[in-house]
Amino acid sequence: MFYFAAEYQRIIRDRQLNIYGTKLLQLPTPRFVILCNAEDMKEEKQILRLSDSFSGKNASLECTAEVLNINAGHNQDLLNGCRTLSEYAALIGYVRSYQKLGFVLTTAITLAVERCIKENILRDFLISDKEKVIGMIFDEYDEKEQRKLDKRDAFEEGEEIGKKEGKKEAKIEALLEFLSALDSVPDDLQKAIKQETDLGQLQNWLTMACHSRSIAEFREKAKL
Repeated sequence: MFYFAAEYQRIIRDRQLNIYGTKLLQLPTPRFVILCNAEDMKEEKQILRLSDSFSGKNASLECTAEVLNINAGHNQDLLNGCRTLSEYAALIGYVRSYQKLGFVLTTAITLAVERCIKENILRDFLISDKEKVIGMIFDEYDEKEQRKLDKRDAFEEGEEIGKKEGKKEAKIEALLEFLSALDSVPDDLQKAIKQETDLGQLQNWLTMACHSRSIAEFREKAKL
């Protein structure tokens, strides 16, 4: 409802329409479509109605949205008609596959991005925004760790320490898992990574690992 109100306000402003006049205004006919890739959505489509949120019945205001499942294997005609959408569904499918193999979310998405680039799936977009996408994933990972820490500590000072510790552990775990996908990580390298306490340095190493094709190449870039 908020989206449509803002959109119609823009149209009325841009077309300089007089909403206070006596003439009936002609407005574009709306169709509200939500593209959904939630893993628990099994239906091809759903219908959402604003009136379902109202506390009473017999509402005189309504807004209807059609939710389309864009997971792989659903609404195939829609995916076939839009390559970008189809490739996006493939990316999400790869992420979930890597998660099922036991990789943490950060590593799963990084591996999925690398695979899509190699397979020419959203290649140009992923190459230009790769680090931005990975950075967003790290933030989400840290947020999940922080929610755990919030339950662990009730004191403000303890929470602040827990935040930093949780972020450090999350980045170390993600870095080691990503390097493990390249090859076996030597003991001395594992020790050096686990002993690092600077979050900025760990972030730099994560970025280096994302752009490395082997453990040796990573060691050379990180000087480890």
